[in-house]
Amino acid sequence: MEKQHLRVVAAALIYNGRLFSARRNYGHYTGIWEFPGGKVKEGETDEEALTRELWEELKIRVRVGKLIGVMEHEYPEYFVTMYCYECTITEGVPLLSVHDEARWLDQTHLFDVKWFKADSELLEKIAPLLQEHAEE
Repeated sequence: MEKQHLRVVAAALIYNGRLFSARRNYGHYTGIWEFPGGKVKEGETDEEALTRELWEELKIRVRVGKLIGVMEHEYPEYFVTMYCYECTITEGVPLLSVHDEARWLDQTHLFDVKWFKADSELLEKIAPLLQEHAEE
């Protein structure tokens, strides 16, 4: 049986030299840390999907910036192609609904949490961005 292929978008929310991370509190991957985001619905652009997902998950509005990277990863249940974008919060403060904990991680603490495999592979590309935004 062929695995479902999901196109997902993720937000690297960066503020003052720190990256927002959230711990999932549902399903098989409870306790794993991730970038917020989710599935792209049919007919949606990546930007529309990220805007919708971040509002649904965190009640924040964002400006979607440049594409940081694309990761493909096979999980036991499905195959994911994840597009990760640099994002800036333009309105609100993250309120958790599908996560039970969140942290703003600086460059020295990026690996202090257990990330999803696809997310962790992008951290090397994100680390230099934290330095760029350290003076916000």
